[in-house]
Amino acid sequence: LVCNSKRSTTCTAYFNIWDSFAGTKAKTLIGRLVSMGGKTCQIQAAKANPGATLCQRCWQWGHSASGCMAKALSCPECGGPHEQGQHCQVAGCCKGNPNATPPVPAVPMGMPCTHMRCVNCAGNHAANSMKCSFWGHRFDSDWIKQRYAVVRQR
Repeated sequence: LVCNSKRSTTCTAYFNIWDSFAGTKAKTLIGRLVSMGGKTCQIQAAKANPGATLCQRCWQWGHSASGCMAKALSCPECGGPHEQGQHCQVAGCCKGNPNATPPVPAVPMGMPCTHMRCVNCAGNHAANSMKCSFWGHRFDSDWIKQRYAVVRQR
């Protein structure tokens, strides 16, 4: 839901429609009426706004994996040099260390990592998480560029 303005009493609801590349299902819905909260609304096509791309290689915003300049891929859960699917097997935070003082237990298989670190904002979540402030600004390329400039100065 997006408020139409700061003082507006109305908002716009956006829905993702899983569809074919041609958009056959979406085209049949445009113009139809839907009832929400006791109100009848007409379905309209959204204006194209692809937003910033999230790289599936380094997990940073603003470019695709095909244009990524990173030397190695990164894990979206910890930023380590491994694929997300290998995280529990190779990441020190999850595979544990019985020789450490005190010993660090391994995260049980099938359980989520409790030591996540976002490569974008350093938050306690994966880089592809909706909890990330970058996710909330994914349609604001200027904000993302400005924020990376601040992060890189640190």
